[in-house]
Amino acid sequence: MLPRPVIFATDLLVAIYGGYFGAGLGILLMAVLTLIGLSDVNEANAVKNALATIVSSLAVTVFIATGIIAWGPAFSVLVGAIAGGYLGARFARWINPTILRGIVIAVGFGLTWFYF
Repeated sequence: MLPRPVIFATDLLVAIYGGYFGAGLGILLMAVLTLIGLSDVNEANAVKNALATIVSSLAVTVFIATGIIAWGPAFSVLVGAIAGGYLGARFARWINPTILRGIVIAVGFGLTWFYF
């Protein structure tokens, strides 16, 4: 297991990235959760969803307070996020954890290739 200061610094960097940019936050959170010892994919996925909700909620609060939200597109994203979150959670509970782990790894590599 990594030392606590390293875990804290990594979590902080991922949270800042997630609040500012957001793309791939789930993959980064899954990687961090694996590094700290969460080996059960379904449990890590649930914790990831809770952490992503917290990070996103804090970021949205800052964006609302500063008045920089375009509300029309934001509503479209909201509808898609709710539908995707609901369907994704149902899918994650249904699929074999080994297959889910492979999908998470493939998406992680794909996003890394696409964005970098």
